Order: sequence, then C-alpha cells, then structure tokens
Amino acid sequence: MHMESDEIVIESAVKLSSDQLDKIKLDVQEKLKVDLPVVNKLNTKLIGGFTIRVNDWFLDSSLVRQIEFIKRTLLE
Repeated sequence: MHMESDEIVIESAVKLSSDQLDKIKLDVQEKLKVDLPVVNKLNTKLIGGFTIRVNDWFLDSSLVRQIEFIKRTLLE
C-alpha cells in the first residue's frame, strides 16, 4: 500500500540546527523531486547520525545501523 507523505521526516539522536535541516531538505528535494516541509524528531536509540523518511523512501545513516553492520561482518 503506497501512502503519500506530507513531510520529510528526519529522526536524529540530537536536535538538528535550522541550517542542517535546510541542507538536508534541499538534498532530498533535489533527489526525490518533492517540495515538502521538514520535521525533525528525536530518537536517542540512533546513538548518532540520522534517518530520513519520505513516503516509502528511507535512508538510514545512523550510528546504530553502522554498528550492526560491523557486528554482522565480524560474525561472518
């Protein structure tokens, strides 16, 4: 089921500055050809970094994801 989003949701471990949000918004708008407002939600479980969600498009650039990747790589 495809749902339309009315915002760019950025989850981060710390509150992002307006300059950081503007930069991410411009990058996402350019990549996805959307013109949506940005919402920054705090998620301390990410440890660091951020995730971005627009509709069914998702980017995970969090520290917790990188740690999980390293863990899987070492266990192989």
